[in-house]
Amino acid sequence: MTRLTREQLAVVHHGQGHARVSAVAGSGKSSTLVERVAWLMEQGVAHQRILVVMFNVAAREGFEQRLRQRLGAQPMPTVRTFHALGLRLCATLVRAGALPDWRLVSEAWPRQRLCEEALLGVAPELARAGREQLRSEVELFSGFVDRVGADLIDAASQFERLDFDAELRHFVPAFERFQRLRERQGLRFFTDLIGDPVCALEAEPSARALVADRLDHLIIDEYQDINPIQQRLIRHLAGRRAAVMAVGDADQCIYAWRGAEPSFMAHRFGEDFPRASDYRLSYTFRYGHRLSLAASHVIRHNHPTTEGELCLSHHANPQTRIEWMEEGRADLPKRLQDWRAEGRSLREAVLLVRLFSMSALHELALLGAGIPYRLEGREPVLTQPEVGALCGHLGLAAGHLFDLPMTERRERVHQMLTIPPMGLSREVVERLEGAILAKPKAAVALFEAAIPAKAHPKQVERLRERAALWGALAAGQVGVSVDALLRRVVSALHMDEGLLFSSGRAELAEERKLLVEAFIRFAAQCGEPLQAFVERLAEYRARPTTPAGDALLITSIHRAKGLEWPLVIVPGLEEGRFPFYVGGSIEGGGEDERRLFYVAITRAQERLWLLHPGDTTFESWREQGSGEAPWGLGRGRASRFLYESNLALSDAVGSALGAATLPETPLRAVECRVARRYLHALGTTLPIEHQPPRTPGVESSATGVAPWRRGQRVRHARFGTGVVVCVSPEGEKVQVRFGNEGLKWLMLSYAKLEPL
Repeated sequence: MTRLTREQLAVVHHGQGHARVSAVAGSGKSSTLVERVAWLMEQGVAHQRILVVMFNVAAREGFEQRLRQRLGAQPMPTVRTFHALGLRLCATLVRAGALPDWRLVSEAWPRQRLCEEALLGVAPELARAGREQLRSEVELFSGFVDRVGADLIDAASQFERLDFDAELRHFVPAFERFQRLRERQGLRFFTDLIGDPVCALEAEPSARALVADRLDHLIIDEYQDINPIQQRLIRHLAGRRAAVMAVGDADQCIYAWRGAEPSFMAHRFGEDFPRASDYRLSYTFRYGHRLSLAASHVIRHNHPTTEGELCLSHHANPQTRIEWMEEGRADLPKRLQDWRAEGRSLREAVLLVRLFSMSALHELALLGAGIPYRLEGREPVLTQPEVGALCGHLGLAAGHLFDLPMTERRERVHQMLTIPPMGLSREVVERLEGAILAKPKAAVALFEAAIPAKAHPKQVERLRERAALWGALAAGQVGVSVDALLRRVVSALHMDEGLLFSSGRAELAEERKLLVEAFIRFAAQCGEPLQAFVERLAEYRARPTTPAGDALLITSIHRAKGLEWPLVIVPGLEEGRFPFYVGGSIEGGGEDERRLFYVAITRAQERLWLLHPGDTTFESWREQGSGEAPWGLGRGRASRFLYESNLALSDAVGSALGAATLPETPLRAVECRVARRYLHALGTTLPIEHQPPRTPGVESSATGVAPWRRGQRVRHARFGTGVVVCVSPEGEKVQVRFGNEGLKWLMLSYAKLEPL
């Protein structure tokens, strides 16, 4: 108890009523909750009257172990995940006759098969689709079923809320059919373990009496990640008796795809559990001041109307170093070799990706350098169907395709015929596949013979285009570099259009297109002749996919939640990729994406590497200490999150705080509000002076009035050709001459009422 901070002790000793605890990343909330449980038991609360709910199995096991060490021989309170809790409730309600005794199915494939059956029942034309297209639509529909169950609203309303393509409207009747099939077969899937008991509790008052008012204290960890159905379950468990303590961080809410919203932590908890006490764990024990400042800078953009809470580093934390580097020149294998030369292991590092396509280039570079890695959440890049299809076309051009073992040969030919799909039925594709494998030299004629009697003109066109491509590659008509050949293949296959058609979701289509682009870029970087490149890929595929011993972990940011590593690498920090644009724009102002970035960087303890595309504007902005992104200068540059992190000032302040004595010369920056608040919260005096931004494209300034201060508001402005005249509320006039790009940038800034 003596090791806890005052903030943590306040949570431990919370008295009567509900409580909401906002905890920054690495704030020691698990230690605090262990002490909270121990303190409650010391106050005489029976262990049977305490329930702790954790987000996943790993978190539950870790918490139970620490709690058991703390309590010693004392009896343990119940610690469960939401789904384990739902399983227990299902059993209770089944015994009481309030819930049907259906068979629990934990495997994924029976549910996928039921989803497919439900889809085909309302859209039988899908049976004629290719295997890849049907699989993609089944996965998309499965996610839709999850969201309907998570929110407990009707399928039609959920369809509108999720803004699905109108072509997928058959999902609505398919959901009703899925539920009827599940009821007819008496099946309860893992995803139903919360929805089924909640529906029973809300349908039958006698069922509610079985679970309500049985607890004195209910503690919920990672509260920001709950969804509506879990919130309703908590209300039923708490009843009118239990004091509920919700612990989490709204800025780390990253599971919007399963119904989680920051509002549950920020507002809805107070609506369901009124008069709650609010606590904050504002100190992290994971990383140093540089990273705390960068995280605080970036996340403040999610709180435009308030100052937002700060993430503060404890004085005993490591001096975390942040390095930002151009991705194309980062030479990640060399940097990892240097890391190992320092006596560190690859197990201490992680590559965290927003999209797995962001890891493709790095996977291939690691393979080339012989650096072992392992993936969690996706198969390696060379096993991806899109890459397999491209490799098949390269093998055909190199004359190696039909030298492969039969199993691999069949897979390649199938991928070449189905990615992207030609709009043919599964039966037609399978017949064509078998015929080509039997008579590869007659492939072009076999394409022509495969044209159905009543084929749509578009199908005929696609088949003949693919036949022409096949014939040209088989004849060795290459004569270009490998990357140019791949682009020719992608164009001939209408890959972008086909992936969009077969993916169902724009986000999935974009992910697949980025994977294809990454593979082509790798071919360009290698610069090898076709034969050498094909042999290289074959050698890479022959390596074990799960290396033993020391290996770099590559996984998604979502999977990294709650974890930490000495070295964290975040690639792909390019506007449009991270934040990820769907349909050429970012949804909701980028708040979901910004929280994801916040979670990614706050996994680091000692080192953080941020990889981004070349961007001279970013370098200029960073040096000035600006925390804004200049949106009028075009796209294709570094992610807005790098701009917003105010990396130069965060680094300078962090270095000063880590020094033996504070510098006497004031630091200078364009955006210094967050840093000043941070220093004030620490009780540290370190002068930071505001400096006006150096605007790109400014040629001259012509009025003699003082420079505008940040935050000074505009009364009106008039734009001419390359000139803007702004008038402040006090009547001061400023005329500035801009180049075209600078003028666009100023217009967007003016729209935010942030004059320059």
